Amino acid sequence: AEDEGSAQPMAVDSGNVGLPTWDLETYISAYAGRTRVRRLKFVASVCPDLRKEALLMAFEELRTSMNVNELREVVEDLKSMNALPASYSEANTARLAQQGTDQLERLDGEVKKNRTSLMKESTRVSLQDYGNMLFTCGDFEMALLNYMRARDFCTLSQHVVEGCLNIIKASIELERWEQVLNFAARGQAELATHPNPITAGVLKCAAGIACLRLGRFRNAATNFLDAPLDSMDAFKEYVGPRDIALYTALCGMAVFSRAELKQHLLENPAFKLALEHLPELRDILRFFKASQPAAWRAALHRLQNDMLLDLHLHMHVEKLMSLITEVAMVQFVSPYATLEMTVVASAFDLDMKVLETALTSLVMQGRVAARVDSEKKILYKTTTNDRSIAFTEALKTGRNYELHCKAMLLRTLLLQNNISTTLGKTREQHAAAQAMDSFP
Repeated sequence: AEDEGSAQPMAVDSGNVGLPTWDLETYISAYAGRTRVRRLKFVASVCPDLRKEALLMAFEELRTSMNVNELREVVEDLKSMNALPASYSEANTARLAQQGTDQLERLDGEVKKNRTSLMKESTRVSLQDYGNMLFTCGDFEMALLNYMRARDFCTLSQHVVEGCLNIIKASIELERWEQVLNFAARGQAELATHPNPITAGVLKCAAGIACLRLGRFRNAATNFLDAPLDSMDAFKEYVGPRDIALYTALCGMAVFSRAELKQHLLENPAFKLALEHLPELRDILRFFKASQPAAWRAALHRLQNDMLLDLHLHMHVEKLMSLITEVAMVQFVSPYATLEMTVVASAFDLDMKVLETALTSLVMQGRVAARVDSEKKILYKTTTNDRSIAFTEALKTGRNYELHCKAMLLRTLLLQNNISTTLGKTREQHAAAQAMDSFP
Protein backbone atom coordinates (compact mmCIF):
# COMPACT_ATOMS: atom_id res chain seq x y z
CA ALA A 1 0.00 0.00 0.00
CA GLU A 2 1.19 3.53 -0.75
CA ASP A 3 0.88 4.69 2.85
CA GLU A 4 2.62 1.70 4.39
CA GLY A 5 5.37 2.84 6.69
CA SER A 6 4.02 6.38 6.81
CA ALA A 7 3.77 6.06 10.55
CA GLN A 8 7.42 5.16 10.88
CA PRO A 9 9.86 7.99 11.65
CA MET A 10 10.77 9.91 8.52
CA ALA A 11 14.44 9.24 7.93
CA VAL A 12 16.07 12.12 6.10
CA ASP A 13 18.34 11.05 3.26
CA SER A 14 20.15 14.33 2.68
CA GLY A 15 21.10 13.46 -0.87
CA ASN A 16 18.21 11.46 -2.25
CA VAL A 17 14.82 13.10 -1.71
CA GLY A 18 12.13 12.23 -4.24
CA LEU A 19 9.98 14.55 -6.32
CA PRO A 20 7.70 16.95 -4.40
CA THR A 21 4.07 17.77 -5.09
CA TRP A 22 4.91 21.24 -6.43
CA ASP A 23 6.39 22.48 -9.68
CA LEU A 24 9.79 24.08 -9.08
CA GLU A 25 9.14 27.23 -11.11
CA THR A 26 5.83 27.86 -9.34
CA TYR A 27 7.39 27.08 -5.98
CA ILE A 28 10.31 29.48 -6.34
CA SER A 29 8.09 32.30 -7.64
CA ALA A 30 6.73 32.67 -4.09
CA TYR A 31 10.09 34.09 -2.94
CA ALA A 32 12.18 37.18 -3.59
CA GLY A 33 15.79 38.19 -3.09
CA ARG A 34 18.47 35.94 -1.69
CA THR A 35 16.09 33.27 -0.45
CA ARG A 36 15.39 32.25 -4.06
CA VAL A 37 19.03 31.31 -4.63
CA ARG A 38 19.40 29.64 -1.24
CA ARG A 39 16.34 27.48 -1.75
CA LEU A 40 17.28 26.54 -5.31
CA LYS A 41 20.74 25.49 -4.21
CA PHE A 42 19.30 23.45 -1.36
CA VAL A 43 16.84 21.67 -3.65
CA ALA A 44 19.72 20.92 -6.06
CA SER A 45 21.79 19.46 -3.22
CA VAL A 46 19.17 16.99 -1.94
CA CYS A 47 16.94 16.11 -4.90
CA PRO A 48 18.72 14.40 -7.83
CA ASP A 49 15.59 14.61 -10.02
CA LEU A 50 15.47 18.40 -9.72
CA ARG A 51 19.21 19.07 -9.51
CA LYS A 52 19.72 20.23 -13.08
CA GLU A 53 16.59 22.37 -13.22
CA ALA A 54 17.33 24.00 -9.86
CA LEU A 55 20.94 24.77 -10.79
CA LEU A 56 19.89 26.31 -14.10
CA MET A 57 17.38 28.52 -12.30
CA ALA A 58 20.01 29.50 -9.74
CA PHE A 59 22.37 30.33 -12.60
CA GLU A 60 19.78 32.67 -14.10
CA GLU A 61 19.33 34.37 -10.73
CA LEU A 62 23.07 34.90 -10.31
CA ARG A 63 24.09 35.53 -13.93
CA THR A 64 23.91 39.34 -13.62
CA SER A 65 24.78 39.44 -9.92
CA MET A 66 28.04 40.72 -8.45
CA ASN A 67 28.14 37.66 -6.20
CA VAL A 68 30.59 36.04 -8.59
CA ASN A 69 31.93 33.46 -6.13
CA GLU A 70 28.51 31.88 -5.75
CA LEU A 71 27.94 32.15 -9.50
CA ARG A 72 31.17 30.26 -10.17
CA GLU A 73 30.15 27.53 -7.70
CA VAL A 74 26.90 27.02 -9.62
CA VAL A 75 28.79 27.10 -12.93
CA GLU A 76 31.16 24.36 -11.71
CA ASP A 77 28.20 22.20 -10.69
CA LEU A 78 26.59 22.69 -14.10
CA LYS A 79 29.88 21.89 -15.86
CA SER A 80 30.06 18.59 -13.98
CA MET A 81 26.64 17.74 -15.44
CA ASN A 82 27.53 19.03 -18.95
CA ALA A 83 24.60 21.43 -18.60
CA LEU A 84 26.31 24.85 -18.61
CA PRO A 85 24.24 27.29 -20.72
CA ALA A 86 25.85 28.87 -23.75
CA SER A 87 24.94 32.29 -22.34
CA TYR A 88 27.64 31.99 -19.68
CA SER A 89 30.69 34.15 -20.27
CA GLU A 90 33.72 34.15 -18.02
CA ALA A 91 34.64 37.58 -19.36
CA ASN A 92 31.27 38.93 -18.25
CA THR A 93 31.74 37.35 -14.83
CA ALA A 94 35.17 38.99 -14.51
CA ARG A 95 33.62 42.32 -15.52
CA LEU A 96 30.96 41.97 -12.81
CA ALA A 97 33.64 41.11 -10.27
CA GLN A 98 35.59 44.23 -11.22
CA GLN A 99 32.46 46.38 -10.98
CA GLY A 100 31.84 45.03 -7.50
CA THR A 101 35.42 45.74 -6.45
CA ASP A 102 35.28 49.31 -7.81
CA GLN A 103 32.01 50.05 -6.03
CA LEU A 104 33.30 48.62 -2.77
CA GLU A 105 36.41 50.82 -2.96
CA ARG A 106 34.29 53.90 -3.67
CA LEU A 107 31.89 53.19 -0.81
CA ASP A 108 34.77 52.44 1.57
CA GLY A 109 36.21 55.85 0.72
CA GLU A 110 32.86 57.51 1.45
CA VAL A 111 32.68 55.78 4.83
CA LYS A 112 36.16 57.04 5.79
CA LYS A 113 35.36 60.57 4.62
CA ASN A 114 32.07 60.76 6.52
CA ARG A 115 33.62 59.36 9.67
CA THR A 116 36.30 62.03 9.52
CA SER A 117 33.69 64.77 9.10
CA LEU A 118 31.79 63.48 12.21
CA MET A 119 28.42 63.70 10.43
CA LYS A 120 26.29 61.02 12.08
CA GLU A 121 23.57 60.68 9.44
CA SER A 122 25.98 60.67 6.51
CA THR A 123 28.15 58.10 8.27
CA ARG A 124 25.12 55.88 8.96
CA VAL A 125 23.98 56.03 5.34
CA SER A 126 27.45 55.35 3.95
CA LEU A 127 28.00 52.39 6.32
CA GLN A 128 24.62 50.99 5.34
CA ASP A 129 25.34 51.42 1.62
CA TYR A 130 28.73 49.78 2.07
CA GLY A 131 27.09 46.89 3.92
CA ASN A 132 24.47 46.52 1.18
CA MET A 133 27.16 46.30 -1.49
CA LEU A 134 29.13 43.75 0.53
CA PHE A 135 25.92 41.76 0.91
CA THR A 136 25.30 41.94 -2.85
CA CYS A 137 28.84 40.70 -3.47
CA GLY A 138 28.33 37.76 -1.11
CA ASP A 139 30.60 38.93 1.72
CA PHE A 140 27.98 38.46 4.44
CA GLU A 141 30.42 38.56 7.37
CA MET A 142 31.73 42.02 6.43
CA ALA A 143 28.23 43.18 5.54
CA LEU A 144 27.07 42.25 9.04
CA LEU A 145 30.02 44.08 10.57
CA ASN A 146 29.12 47.30 8.74
CA TYR A 147 25.43 46.97 9.59
CA MET A 148 26.46 46.67 13.24
CA ARG A 149 28.62 49.77 12.98
CA ALA A 150 25.81 51.72 11.34
CA ARG A 151 23.61 51.17 14.44
CA ASP A 152 25.92 53.44 16.47
CA PHE A 153 24.95 56.37 14.24
CA CYS A 154 21.16 55.93 14.30
CA THR A 155 19.25 59.01 15.45
CA LEU A 156 15.64 58.00 14.70
CA SER A 157 13.56 55.00 15.70
CA GLN A 158 12.98 54.27 12.01
CA HIS A 159 16.74 54.03 11.46
CA VAL A 160 17.08 51.58 14.38
CA VAL A 161 14.40 49.30 12.91
CA GLU A 162 16.02 49.50 9.48
CA GLY A 163 19.36 48.58 11.03
CA CYS A 164 17.79 45.59 12.82
CA LEU A 165 16.31 44.35 9.53
CA ASN A 166 19.71 44.59 7.83
CA ILE A 167 21.43 42.70 10.66
CA ILE A 168 18.72 40.03 10.56
CA LYS A 169 19.16 39.70 6.79
CA ALA A 170 22.89 39.07 7.12
CA SER A 171 22.52 36.86 10.20
CA ILE A 172 20.11 34.57 8.34
CA GLU A 173 22.70 34.10 5.59
CA LEU A 174 25.27 33.24 8.26
CA GLU A 175 22.71 31.08 10.14
CA ARG A 176 23.22 32.89 13.44
CA TRP A 177 19.75 32.23 14.77
CA GLU A 178 20.16 33.57 18.31
CA GLN A 179 21.32 36.85 16.81
CA VAL A 180 18.25 36.89 14.55
CA LEU A 181 16.00 36.50 17.61
CA ASN A 182 17.89 39.19 19.49
CA PHE A 183 17.52 41.85 16.79
CA ALA A 184 13.97 40.82 15.94
CA ALA A 185 13.07 41.56 19.57
CA ARG A 186 14.91 44.89 19.44
CA GLY A 187 13.13 45.88 16.27
CA GLN A 188 9.73 44.98 17.78
CA ALA A 189 10.55 47.05 20.87
CA GLU A 190 11.27 50.09 18.67
CA LEU A 191 8.01 49.56 16.78
CA ALA A 192 6.06 49.70 20.05
CA THR A 193 6.16 53.52 19.87
CA HIS A 194 5.78 53.79 16.07
CA PRO A 195 3.64 50.81 14.97
CA ASN A 196 4.06 49.45 11.46
CA PRO A 197 2.15 46.17 10.94
CA ILE A 198 4.06 45.11 7.83
CA THR A 199 7.51 45.66 9.35
CA ALA A 200 6.33 44.00 12.55
CA GLY A 201 5.21 41.04 10.44
CA VAL A 202 8.60 40.79 8.77
CA LEU A 203 10.28 40.74 12.20
CA LYS A 204 7.82 38.09 13.43
CA CYS A 205 8.53 35.89 10.40
CA ALA A 206 12.29 36.24 10.90
CA ALA A 207 11.87 35.29 14.57
CA GLY A 208 9.63 32.39 13.55
CA ILE A 209 12.28 31.03 11.18
CA ALA A 210 14.96 31.34 13.87
CA CYS A 211 12.77 29.54 16.45
CA LEU A 212 12.02 26.79 13.94
CA ARG A 213 15.70 26.29 13.15
CA LEU A 214 16.48 26.18 16.89
CA GLY A 215 13.71 23.61 17.51
CA ARG A 216 11.53 25.97 19.58
CA PHE A 217 8.32 24.87 17.92
CA ARG A 218 5.79 26.66 20.15
CA ASN A 219 7.57 29.98 19.76
CA ALA A 220 7.84 29.41 16.02
CA ALA A 221 4.09 28.79 15.69
CA THR A 222 3.13 31.81 17.80
CA ASN A 223 5.49 34.11 15.88
CA PHE A 224 4.02 33.09 12.53
CA LEU A 225 0.49 33.44 13.88
CA ASP A 226 1.28 36.95 15.18
CA ALA A 227 2.34 38.09 11.70
CA PRO A 228 -0.39 39.81 9.63
CA LEU A 229 -1.32 36.82 7.47
CA ASP A 230 -3.38 39.00 5.13
CA SER A 231 -0.10 40.63 3.97
CA MET A 232 2.01 37.53 3.36
CA ASP A 233 3.47 38.85 0.10
CA ALA A 234 5.46 41.35 2.18
CA PHE A 235 7.47 38.48 3.71
CA LYS A 236 8.70 36.96 0.42
CA GLU A 237 12.35 37.65 1.23
CA TYR A 238 12.07 35.25 4.17
CA VAL A 239 9.15 32.85 3.69
CA GLY A 240 6.33 32.20 1.25
CA PRO A 241 2.63 31.89 2.14
CA ARG A 242 2.83 28.12 1.72
CA ASP A 243 5.71 27.97 4.20
CA ILE A 244 3.81 29.94 6.83
CA ALA A 245 0.88 27.53 6.59
CA LEU A 246 3.11 24.42 6.73
CA TYR A 247 5.41 25.62 9.53
CA THR A 248 2.54 26.84 11.71
CA ALA A 249 0.37 23.76 11.21
CA LEU A 250 3.16 21.26 11.93
CA CYS A 251 4.49 23.14 14.96
CA GLY A 252 0.95 23.66 16.25
CA MET A 253 0.07 19.98 15.92
CA ALA A 254 3.27 19.08 17.77
CA VAL A 255 2.88 21.39 20.78
CA PHE A 256 -0.63 22.88 21.01
CA SER A 257 -3.38 21.44 23.19
CA ARG A 258 -6.73 20.59 21.60
CA ALA A 259 -8.18 23.91 22.77
CA GLU A 260 -5.21 25.86 21.36
CA LEU A 261 -5.36 23.93 18.11
CA LYS A 262 -9.01 24.84 17.70
CA GLN A 263 -8.52 28.49 18.67
CA HIS A 264 -5.31 29.30 16.81
CA LEU A 265 -5.54 27.10 13.72
CA LEU A 266 -8.98 25.66 12.99
CA GLU A 267 -11.07 28.71 13.92
CA ASN A 268 -8.56 31.46 13.22
CA PRO A 269 -9.84 33.55 10.25
CA ALA A 270 -6.35 34.90 9.50
CA PHE A 271 -4.76 31.44 9.43
CA LYS A 272 -7.48 30.23 7.08
CA LEU A 273 -6.01 32.66 4.51
CA ALA A 274 -2.66 30.88 4.81
CA LEU A 275 -4.33 27.48 4.45
CA GLU A 276 -5.63 28.53 1.03
CA HIS A 277 -2.05 28.15 -0.23
CA LEU A 278 -1.85 24.53 0.99
CA PRO A 279 -5.43 23.16 1.17
CA GLU A 280 -4.26 19.68 2.17
CA LEU A 281 -3.40 21.04 5.61
CA ARG A 282 -7.03 21.90 6.31
CA ASP A 283 -7.98 18.22 6.02
CA ILE A 284 -4.91 17.15 8.00
CA LEU A 285 -5.85 19.46 10.89
CA ARG A 286 -9.47 18.32 10.80
CA PHE A 287 -8.48 14.63 10.83
CA PHE A 288 -5.98 15.30 13.61
CA LYS A 289 -8.57 16.96 15.85
CA ALA A 290 -11.08 14.17 15.10
CA SER A 291 -8.49 11.58 16.18
CA GLN A 292 -8.30 9.83 12.80
CA PRO A 293 -4.59 8.96 12.71
CA ALA A 294 -4.67 6.86 9.55
CA ALA A 295 -6.14 9.76 7.56
CA TRP A 296 -3.83 12.54 8.71
CA ARG A 297 -0.73 10.35 8.63
CA ALA A 298 -1.45 9.35 5.04
CA ALA A 299 -1.95 12.99 4.06
CA LEU A 300 1.27 14.08 5.80
CA HIS A 301 3.13 11.20 4.15
CA ARG A 302 2.14 12.61 0.75
CA LEU A 303 3.76 15.92 1.79
CA GLN A 304 6.92 14.22 3.05
CA ASN A 305 9.12 15.19 0.10
CA ASP A 306 7.83 18.76 0.24
CA MET A 307 8.94 18.98 3.86
CA LEU A 308 12.32 17.37 3.21
CA LEU A 309 12.99 19.86 0.40
CA ASP A 310 12.28 22.86 2.61
CA LEU A 311 15.35 24.88 3.52
CA HIS A 312 14.33 25.51 7.15
CA LEU A 313 12.12 22.52 7.94
CA HIS A 314 14.01 19.50 6.61
CA MET A 315 16.18 18.88 9.68
CA HIS A 316 13.14 18.79 11.99
CA VAL A 317 10.78 16.58 9.96
CA GLU A 318 11.53 13.41 11.90
CA LYS A 319 11.33 15.17 15.28
CA LEU A 320 8.05 16.92 14.42
CA MET A 321 6.46 13.74 13.15
CA SER A 322 7.46 11.97 16.36
CA LEU A 323 5.99 14.75 18.54
CA ILE A 324 2.77 14.90 16.50
CA THR A 325 2.36 11.12 16.73
CA GLU A 326 2.87 11.22 20.51
CA VAL A 327 0.22 13.95 20.92
CA ALA A 328 -2.21 11.99 18.73
CA MET A 329 -1.50 8.78 20.62
CA VAL A 330 -2.27 10.42 23.98
CA GLN A 331 -5.48 11.77 22.50
CA PHE A 332 -6.42 8.37 21.04
CA VAL A 333 -5.95 6.25 24.17
CA SER A 334 -7.20 8.69 26.84
CA PRO A 335 -10.96 7.83 26.62
CA TYR A 336 -10.45 4.09 27.21
CA ALA A 337 -10.18 2.23 30.53
CA THR A 338 -8.86 -0.86 28.73
CA LEU A 339 -7.54 -0.90 25.19
CA GLU A 340 -5.98 -3.63 23.09
CA MET A 341 -2.69 -2.42 21.68
CA THR A 342 -3.47 -4.09 18.36
CA VAL A 343 -6.24 -1.52 17.89
CA VAL A 344 -3.77 1.35 18.39
CA ALA A 345 -1.18 -0.30 16.15
CA SER A 346 -3.74 -0.73 13.41
CA ALA A 347 -4.99 2.88 13.72
CA PHE A 348 -1.47 4.33 13.56
CA ASP A 349 -0.08 1.72 11.14
CA LEU A 350 2.74 1.01 13.57
CA ASP A 351 4.71 -2.15 14.26
CA MET A 352 3.71 -3.60 17.65
CA LYS A 353 7.23 -3.34 19.04
CA VAL A 354 7.51 0.31 18.01
CA LEU A 355 4.08 1.04 19.49
CA GLU A 356 4.91 -0.67 22.78
CA THR A 357 8.10 1.36 23.10
CA ALA A 358 6.22 4.60 22.35
CA LEU A 359 3.43 3.87 24.85
CA THR A 360 5.91 2.86 27.54
CA SER A 361 7.75 6.14 27.02
CA LEU A 362 4.51 8.13 27.31
CA VAL A 363 3.58 6.27 30.51
CA MET A 364 7.01 6.96 32.04
CA GLN A 365 6.72 10.64 31.11
CA GLY A 366 3.36 10.78 32.90
CA ARG A 367 1.50 11.78 29.75
CA VAL A 368 -0.60 8.61 29.75
CA ALA A 369 -2.02 7.43 33.09
CA ALA A 370 -1.93 3.72 32.33
CA ARG A 371 0.13 0.57 32.54
CA VAL A 372 1.25 -1.60 29.66
CA ASP A 373 0.70 -5.35 29.75
CA SER A 374 3.47 -6.53 27.44
CA GLU A 375 2.34 -10.15 27.54
CA LYS A 376 -1.35 -9.66 26.72
CA LYS A 377 -0.69 -6.50 24.66
CA ILE A 378 -3.31 -4.53 26.56
CA LEU A 379 -3.20 -0.98 27.89
CA TYR A 380 -4.91 -0.60 31.28
CA LYS A 381 -5.84 2.88 32.39
CA THR A 382 -4.67 3.66 35.90
CA THR A 383 -7.79 4.38 37.96
CA THR A 384 -7.86 6.44 41.12
CA ASN A 385 -9.68 5.31 44.28
CA ASP A 386 -12.12 8.18 44.78
CA ARG A 387 -13.26 6.83 48.16
CA SER A 388 -9.71 6.75 49.49
CA ILE A 389 -9.02 10.25 48.17
CA ALA A 390 -12.20 11.56 49.84
CA PHE A 391 -11.19 10.05 53.23
CA THR A 392 -7.67 11.50 52.93
CA GLU A 393 -9.02 14.97 52.15
CA ALA A 394 -11.51 14.75 55.04
CA LEU A 395 -8.76 13.81 57.51
CA LYS A 396 -6.56 16.64 56.24
CA THR A 397 -9.42 19.14 56.64
CA GLY A 398 -10.12 17.85 60.16
CA ARG A 399 -6.49 18.29 61.23
CA ASN A 400 -6.40 21.83 59.84
CA TYR A 401 -9.63 22.66 61.70
CA GLU A 402 -8.24 21.26 64.96
CA LEU A 403 -5.07 23.36 64.68
CA HIS A 404 -7.11 26.47 63.90
CA CYS A 405 -9.38 25.94 66.93
CA LYS A 406 -6.40 25.42 69.26
CA ALA A 407 -4.83 28.64 68.01
CA MET A 408 -8.06 30.56 68.63
CA LEU A 409 -8.40 29.15 72.16
CA LEU A 410 -4.80 30.05 72.95
CA ARG A 411 -5.32 33.62 71.77
CA THR A 412 -8.49 33.92 73.86
CA LEU A 413 -6.68 32.75 77.01
CA LEU A 414 -3.85 35.22 76.40
CA LEU A 415 -6.30 38.11 76.11
CA GLN A 416 -8.21 37.04 79.23
CA ASN A 417 -4.99 37.13 81.26
CA ASN A 418 -3.85 40.51 79.79
CA ILE A 419 -0.86 38.94 78.10
CA SER A 420 0.28 40.51 74.84
CA THR A 421 3.01 39.35 72.49
CA THR A 422 5.02 41.14 69.80
CA LEU A 423 7.41 39.96 67.15
CA GLY A 424 10.99 39.86 68.31
CA LYS A 425 13.04 42.88 67.23
CA THR A 426 16.28 42.52 65.38
CA ARG A 427 19.50 44.10 66.64
CA GLU A 428 19.18 46.82 64.00
CA GLN A 429 15.61 47.63 65.09
CA HIS A 430 16.69 47.94 68.75
CA ALA A 431 19.55 50.25 67.75
CA ALA A 432 17.17 52.41 65.72
CA ALA A 433 14.73 52.60 68.64
CA GLN A 434 17.48 53.67 71.03
CA ALA A 435 18.67 56.30 68.60
CA MET A 436 15.17 57.73 68.37
CA ASP A 437 14.86 57.80 72.18
CA SER A 438 18.07 59.85 72.40
CA PHE A 439 16.45 62.78 70.56
CA PRO A 440 14.92 65.46 72.87
